[in-house]
Amino acid sequence: MCLLIAVKEKEDKIRKEAVALKQWIKSALYVPKHSKPTDENILRLLMPSFLGMILCMVFLAGTTWAWFTASVQTQPQTIEAANYDITVLIKDGNNQPLEKTEKGYLLSANAEYTITLTAGGTAKEFGGYCIVRCEEATLYTTQLRPGDTLPFTLIPEKEGIYTFTGVWGSYSGKPDITNGCTIGRKKETQRVPEVSEPQQNSAGRKDVHIVQAEDSLWGIAAQYGITVEKIATYNDIAQDAVLQIGQEIKIPPQDYEVPAASSTSSILPEESSSKPGEAAESRGDESAETSSDSE
Repeated sequence: MCLLIAVKEKEDKIRKEAVALKQWIKSALYVPKHSKPTDENILRLLMPSFLGMILCMVFLAGTTWAWFTASVQTQPQTIEAANYDITVLIKDGNNQPLEKTEKGYLLSANAEYTITLTAGGTAKEFGGYCIVRCEEATLYTTQLRPGDTLPFTLIPEKEGIYTFTGVWGSYSGKPDITNGCTIGRKKETQRVPEVSEPQQNSAGRKDVHIVQAEDSLWGIAAQYGITVEKIATYNDIAQDAVLQIGQEIKIPPQDYEVPAASSTSSILPEESSSKPGEAAESRGDESAETSSDSE
């Protein structure tokens, strides 16, 4: 009961103070509508404006002080632009590193090169890619972040200067160079058969002659100081045979003699080529001579 009485008394006291404050504000700022203008009334009218101006000045001064103290205490921050670069290592077929020239790397045609690209720089979030150029040919690598490596094999179609340029960002198209890929195809070259040098005998002459363009049996015989008959018989070919390029012609020794059977066989066809009538006539002449001798 006593508690309720105390609470009620406190509420009455607060209510009275609020009424008194309201009356004071009304008496200080309120001017009756039909009252005469006096200095006291004008002061009451301007009082809210003065209070607003004072509050604005206080707020402005506080803001200025806060900005000044913040600019003095905060250390200046340096903004650095991200950079991106590519390190190139090229090795030839003998696993030897290739030196870079003033314009780029000179690569030979149809040769196999092992290339390793290593990305570097501060653009760690997005990274970049590399552009490989040689005259009109342009190749793009896959995305590489700083620290990534990209090994691949390149077989140039023709000799030229190759450049490798690192570009920050991402390539919108399909990359031409991926990890471990091979660019180009090695062409098979026709091997020229090796012509072994003809062996020489004790006299210093070559035992075998390899037929070259425009060679003939007569020319070979004259070159080695031997007759066409001997060289043809020694190689078992006709004296007017057509030689093929690369054909091996054996050179007979100086003391080589044509066998008698070969010389006789070479003469027989000429004798047997006579007509039957001429042979009969010759036999008739021989019989007539024989009969005259007997008489």
